[in-house]
Amino acid sequence: MLSLIHFDSPDDANGKNVLINLWEYLAGCNPEDKPSTLNIKKYHPDPVGARHALPLQQLCNDLITLGERNFLWFWRNSMLLQWRRGVRGLEYNTLFIMMKEIAERMSTDDEEKYLNKFSDLLNAFIQKARILLFLERQELQKGNLITYDRSDNPDIQKLRAELFSDSKSHGGMFKELINAMDEVLIDLLIKEK
Repeated sequence: MLSLIHFDSPDDANGKNVLINLWEYLAGCNPEDKPSTLNIKKYHPDPVGARHALPLQQLCNDLITLGERNFLWFWRNSMLLQWRRGVRGLEYNTLFIMMKEIAERMSTDDEEKYLNKFSDLLNAFIQKARILLFLERQELQKGNLITYDRSDNPDIQKLRAELFSDSKSHGGMFKELINAMDEVLIDLLIKEK
């Protein structure tokens, strides 16, 4: 569970208690009592990728790597990026994790049925996101202030509006893409049961 309130802040006893309570509620165990039984998957980009969704998974991997190489984010832990202020890291992190989950659950029979639902939109989104990340890196390098909703560069503002909308909550192409991926992931999770 992610929030703008960082329950994982170091030395924050209240935040730690909130996380433990959430963990117990959602996972049915206390992470402090049973650390050896927890099975947390590593979500660092893997160049091999998933067997059936490899091209799409690789696109997401490459986007995350682009952000790392441009010092826009780094892996805070095995599942969560730490991004620079003003960059929409949570959205890229969400996209990466969702694609990885879809790829891991997909079988040969699922490939065409599911990947066709969002592959064109993913490709278009990533093309524009790569340009946006490059422009954001340039602005930060110049020492210019950017926030999630403000930049003096009109090209950044235009791309952000198209990809995410003008609000802090997600919208734009990202919302359309995540909704399509969410439907696929839900179908795959139901199919597992």
